[in-house]
Amino acid sequence: MKKTVIKILGFLVICLAIFALFLVIDGKFNYSQYNDGAFVFMLAILLAVIMNSLYLIFKVSEGSEKANK
Repeated sequence: MKKTVIKILGFLVICLAIFALFLVIDGKFNYSQYNDGAFVFMLAILLAVIMNSLYLIFKVSEGSEKANK
């Protein structure tokens, strides 16, 4: 059950990343501080951090469920 939730969340995050990438390519995301390459790189790091934290949260919740049984 939880693995399917993680897969769905992962898929949604990837879709969001692609959407943001298209916005960057399209030029609608006008970041004056960063060039587009740096922005995409930062976005990738941010997504990796989000996925990692989601994985850890699910791991911790699974561990606590096992401890309660």
